[in-house]
Amino acid sequence: MFDSTSEQVDTDTGEITPPEVETLEAMWERIEQVVPRHELAAAIAALFELTPPLDSDADEAWRTQLVTRFGTVRPFLKLLVTVVDFGATPEGLPVRKALKPLSDLMGRKKVGPAEIDTGLLTGSWRRLVLCAPHLEPGTVDWKAYAFCVLEQVHRMLRSKQVLRTPTRTHFNASPKSPPRPRRLPRRGTTLLRR
Repeated sequence: MFDSTSEQVDTDTGEITPPEVETLEAMWERIEQVVPRHELAAAIAALFELTPPLDSDADEAWRTQLVTRFGTVRPFLKLLVTVVDFGATPEGLPVRKALKPLSDLMGRKKVGPAEIDTGLLTGSWRRLVLCAPHLEPGTVDWKAYAFCVLEQVHRMLRSKQVLRTPTRTHFNASPKSPPRPRRLPRRGTTLLRR
């Protein structure tokens, strides 16, 4: 393409050759010698239909399905954020902070982007939370956001960046029985509590 539309300089001789075509119309004439314009347009349209959007990822399909299953999460979500006391390393602190207000978002018809931490939205979560087709302008899908935060909590629990802090209320034992041993955070890990 560049050979056809711009001047070429021979690096050995310094000779400048003019472009093969000088106008856009001339370029289209050369393209149409190979493929008709309507066929090229149809092929490009099909390509756009088959390729996922730029802000998509491989997880978008199952995440979309997951959001439709919010009813299975609703019963324990409020308990999770009120009963379990989470601590976090500095890396996990934004996720821990996003977890607590989830129960306040539940059931609301309109939640704005200023009420959530958009920094946690990665990959397809960004589109599912901010740009879902059923959303009114200026609102977010709080159900998708809840799943996004829960996915991040799960990931950070596994990497020990979010930790359950031991408190007496978490034991299924009487006050007289000794507490069960717990895995301690890695050496050098700073645990931030609420």
